[in-house]
Amino acid sequence: MAGWRIHVAAGLGAVVATLFFLMWLLDSTPAGDIGFFSISLEALVIGSLAAMLGSLLPDVDLKGTKVRYVGGPILGGILAGMVAINGILAGTGRSSILDVTPREMILHIEWPRVAVIYMAVVVISLGIGFIPFTHRKRLHSVIAAGAYALFWAVMTIVLMNLTFIDVVVIIILSYLGYMTHLVLDGQVKTWKRPTRK
Repeated sequence: MAGWRIHVAAGLGAVVATLFFLMWLLDSTPAGDIGFFSISLEALVIGSLAAMLGSLLPDVDLKGTKVRYVGGPILGGILAGMVAINGILAGTGRSSILDVTPREMILHIEWPRVAVIYMAVVVISLGIGFIPFTHRKRLHSVIAAGAYALFWAVMTIVLMNLTFIDVVVIIILSYLGYMTHLVLDGQVKTWKRPTRK
């Protein structure tokens, strides 16, 4: 079993490989347009963070793991950041976070909504830490990886105003990040029902 540093490095490697593949496949231009599509910086950052978190998430069922306790605040931070970015872009009318000044960022963040999202995710994730799991069962499966990617698709659609191609990129990156963990652990399998003895 690989350590958490190896899992994070593999998740980052999956992100970099995917981005290079997209640039090669769709003929990237310096302006950030990829072929007929334009992928936003926000989608690349969210997808990259989802991939890195996904590369650690299957070990949340391991008793005593740090992922149980730091995964929630990290996930809460990502989702709260998504809400903050969406509020900034909606408030300023800009299309990219790079076009917004720091003063405008502070003025247009929806602070109560960001705080509620962050605290709700942290409290729920800490509560999940008390649920007994069996390591390398349901969370070490291709179906769990698909559910993780679907979670990010739903969160992106609900919390952000991104294009279809941005959502697809986030789905791909989050799925690949989760799958790197399974590949490194040698646990690429479908979700099997436990047999009773």
